[in-house]
Amino acid sequence: MIVERVNEADAALAAAVARLMPQLSPMREPAGIAELTELVATPGTNLIVAREGTEVIGMLTLIVYRIPSGVRAWIHDVVVDGSARGRGVGEALTKEALRHAVDAGAISVELTTRQEREAAEPPLPPARLRAARDECLRLAPARTWFAFPTRFMSWTSSS
Repeated sequence: MIVERVNEADAALAAAVARLMPQLSPMREPAGIAELTELVATPGTNLIVAREGTEVIGMLTLIVYRIPSGVRAWIHDVVVDGSARGRGVGEALTKEALRHAVDAGAISVELTTRQEREAAEPPLPPARLRAARDECLRLAPARTWFAFPTRFMSWTSSS
């Protein structure tokens, strides 16, 4: 398995995203080549994929950003193909995302996951991972706030 940051979008990547995204969020329309081209060109946005041969079997997006208290990062849209689950793909993706975040100077990396997805949580040492059951507030397109139960995880740098 090869885990790497995507530098260029192509038809094969768009097909992989179209296959993977419904496994994460069936109601969302997957990004096409134009959106993926914009995504990989956006500073601070890192699309990381896991491949077996030429097939993309998992992906995540790492967003690195600066706020007044320092550089932070957030992991979004983690999805592993159903045929590849249980083989460490998610862990490999997460480790690569953490490596990119540290290289970018991030002092913490956040990730939220729905409570029912505990099996998908990354198996990292407790000293580096803080998890708490939380509610996440999200502004929906109708401009109303709603809360849903999540698990919030945060990795902090060792310094």
